[in-house]
Amino acid sequence: VQAVLCRNVPPTPANYIQRAGRAGRREGDASLVVTLSRTRSHDAYYSFQPERLVSGVVPVPSIDINNADLARRHLYATALSQFLSETFPNQPGGLSSGDFFEADGGRSDEPSPATRFATWATGPGLLSVPATDIGFTDSVERELGVPTPGTWATVLTSTDTSQPGPLTIASESFVNDIKIVRDRLEQVSARIDDPATDPGSRGKMNSLRTVLFRTEDTLRDKDAIGELANNGVLPKYGFPVDVVGLHPVTADRTTVSGLDKLNLTRDLRIALREYAPGNEVMAAGNIVKSVGLRTLPGYNLLLSEFVTCDECDWFTHSLIPDVGGEVDLPDVCGSCGGLVEKRRFVEPRYGFIGEVQKDVGGSRRPISRTGTKTYLSYEAESAPGNSGEWEHLSSSLSYRGGRIAKRLTLTTSPQPTCLHCGYVELGTKSKAQQQGHRNYRSADPDSLCTKTLYTLKLGHPHRTELLEIRLSSVTPDCVCGDPTCLGAWRSLAASLAVGAARLLKVSTLDIDADITGGHEPRVVLFDTAAGGAGYTKAVSAKIPELLRSALGVVQYCGCTPDGSCYQCLRNYQNQTHHEHLSRAAAQLLLSQALGSF
Repeated sequence: VQAVLCRNVPPTPANYIQRAGRAGRREGDASLVVTLSRTRSHDAYYSFQPERLVSGVVPVPSIDINNADLARRHLYATALSQFLSETFPNQPGGLSSGDFFEADGGRSDEPSPATRFATWATGPGLLSVPATDIGFTDSVERELGVPTPGTWATVLTSTDTSQPGPLTIASESFVNDIKIVRDRLEQVSARIDDPATDPGSRGKMNSLRTVLFRTEDTLRDKDAIGELANNGVLPKYGFPVDVVGLHPVTADRTTVSGLDKLNLTRDLRIALREYAPGNEVMAAGNIVKSVGLRTLPGYNLLLSEFVTCDECDWFTHSLIPDVGGEVDLPDVCGSCGGLVEKRRFVEPRYGFIGEVQKDVGGSRRPISRTGTKTYLSYEAESAPGNSGEWEHLSSSLSYRGGRIAKRLTLTTSPQPTCLHCGYVELGTKSKAQQQGHRNYRSADPDSLCTKTLYTLKLGHPHRTELLEIRLSSVTPDCVCGDPTCLGAWRSLAASLAVGAARLLKVSTLDIDADITGGHEPRVVLFDTAAGGAGYTKAVSAKIPELLRSALGVVQYCGCTPDGSCYQCLRNYQNQTHHEHLSRAAAQLLLSQALGSF
């Protein structure tokens, strides 16, 4: 490769170096890298100051060996590995969620493997786990209580409703979803067995029962390791779960040279943005357009109902067993009390279908038609070892850390979607499709599916840890001039996120911040890693140092005080708020916070 064309400015200098470095790797080769800028503040910043991208600083990867939360998950993984090797010595592959969280498919009163693991972890059998051989520091060993089971096993298996352990949370999440489906199955079966049910309705109920059985199978066949990683039992970065692919075909199902050798896979959160139906990517010199969701015979795409608040980005959601099912969700925001609207999303766990645009080849830039937005729930449980109570540093400043919450990434645009074949309607139907739509389960390009289309978003939920900071202060005016705009608080949140990353010496991609609470805003810092990585918990023990670190971020930057730049508050993730971020506003609020104690 001698030339690289970037169709937008990469998020960080590290991303740029990784992409540009593909050109001219052979000794003596000349290389050319061309970067196109979009009309966004992120691209514009680096276009006017390209040296910050080309010669920018790439942070040295680091890890805090005294981070007990990270160490705890490696110990969980070691213990689970020993338990599974002793309990399932002849298991040919990985365990499914149904195999791990239920006993005999829920038909037995015997304890499930998950329950047996919890008992085993707190019993004498665990003494042989070589915890000290993992290389923990003395302070981590003391906090975890190794080499004996100690406190870490209690934290893992806690059934205290105010401080449930991560294994308990993972188990209850599976059990609750399965119960929703099975309760619906009982209702449908009762209708079928009722002599008063007419033949037409009975036929529909039989079809619905088949759908519900497939939904149950889908839940039970989910990878247990993935569910444990997403709920903080296992270290997520050590287990590549929630990875989906874009599966390209041509409209006539013929092959295209080079495409069969590509591995177009992404983490599901990233795939929602890049592979959402309607978006295009460049692959093997061809433009591939995402046109639908991949489905598997015998399994269903899981459907959920959700509510979100446009004022503070709060959300909550619940699995629904079928499109006719209902769940009890609140009518008002659980954070700021604003009105919310019920909508639905489907999780594309099996990936996406892409069609090669043969008529254009690589003659134009791929088009991106939809993006994503992330919401954070605030009806958070307390993480194990934390009381969940507000700690008061002064009469106007308080915080509470170690909170467990959910994050939900959603596509911005709902689309008509077939839950049977995965077809997504992207435009006006052709005359041939008026009686149906393209059936992506069939190898015949002319095959039509007649199932109903439902207007849905795409989504992916996961858990994380957060820290909430509350400051009683008059809201400074935003630089945009709108008296109702909370740009000053977003500036504070951005400064705290950068300050936390600098304090812990981790990447700014590992910890982020947002605001909630409506007109009584508070800042929420959270780990970006699924299940959390212990960063917000570590910061919650250093609130004064965090505030001083954040103040340094905005106090010593050379950009205009009423604005911000990529050296202080701006980053790729918060670019929709760039014009509202102000160093002066953040400095004012931080000074008030530091001056209050």
